[in-house]
Amino acid sequence: MIVVGAVVLSGCSAFGGSSPETRTVTPAPVPTTESTPTPVPRLAPGTTTRGVANASALAAAHDAVLRNASFTRRSNLTITYRNGTVRERRRAVTRLGAGHERLFSVASGTNVPAFVAGSPSVSVLGVKRNEVYSNGTRALSAVTYANGTTAYSEVATELIHESFTDTDRAYLTRALGRTETRVVGPISRNDTTLYRVVATEAALSAVRPPPTYGSIRNVRFRALVDSRGVLRERRVTYTATTANGTTGSVTRSIQYRQIGATTVGRPVWYEAAIENTTNATNTRDATDATTRLPWIRRLLLIHRPSSKRVGTERTSVRTIRRTTGDRRSRPLPPPEGRTPVGQRRSPRRYRRPSS
Repeated sequence: MIVVGAVVLSGCSAFGGSSPETRTVTPAPVPTTESTPTPVPRLAPGTTTRGVANASALAAAHDAVLRNASFTRRSNLTITYRNGTVRERRRAVTRLGAGHERLFSVASGTNVPAFVAGSPSVSVLGVKRNEVYSNGTRALSAVTYANGTTAYSEVATELIHESFTDTDRAYLTRALGRTETRVVGPISRNDTTLYRVVATEAALSAVRPPPTYGSIRNVRFRALVDSRGVLRERRVTYTATTANGTTGSVTRSIQYRQIGATTVGRPVWYEAAIENTTNATNTRDATDATTRLPWIRRLLLIHRPSSKRVGTERTSVRTIRRTTGDRRSRPLPPPEGRTPVGQRRSPRRYRRPSS
């Protein structure tokens, strides 16, 4: 029994007709180290260490800080010929109060843009200084000419505020959106960290050329941006050529100072301007009243039919305008054979027939 059992146990594998079972081991996946992109530090809205990545975001942040805050803006324009002679030089300092209701701007130099008698800002020959003040409800300007005379005028408040309160959001979006930039490095000014942004290939959209210049080349752009996105300084230089072939170097720069700490006071010429413009307005109104009144009367007399009562009758009257200048209203003559209304017909006398 023991032998038989041993045979039976030993034949269990012999009669199966197959080799012993082997297991296939699947190798476990080897973990691989994937490269994670290194985040680029953000220095300001839309700006990283590599440059301006989102011009719209940077321009929007610049506008958001300055839109209602008080600040002082300094701008300069210099045009120089190749021989070093300065063709034009203008400087302007504009102070805006909180909410931009009050503003005071002083511009000086060559062919200074001026608001003359309420006209838009244009370069006026002979103007060497233009001062503009607005308290939100009334805007005055004092224009000083090269001969030393000063003219005061009142200008449209809306026009003044549109010209001086613009933060250049649209310009910055267009200029920086088409320009390759890089950040050179941070600098510190008055305990404020600023980042220097330099254009490696500035686009023509960063240029605001004077109207007399057409061909533009060699555009360079640089700016200082703070952590809030305010372009504290920006500078654009380029070479421009006029239609007659004159070539010059143009430099424009803008600086923002005293953000949130600028106050605006009345200029020293405020009282003189008020008196001058008030007298001019009264004189103009009196002149207009004397010149417009006859015209209005003439208009009413010519185009408005009137009626005139004579006795108990109502008769139409039409204005007759004579070439002699007589504008009085006269009733039309009655048709032939009829008696005018309001007049008695002469009684007929009885005539005895002749015998």
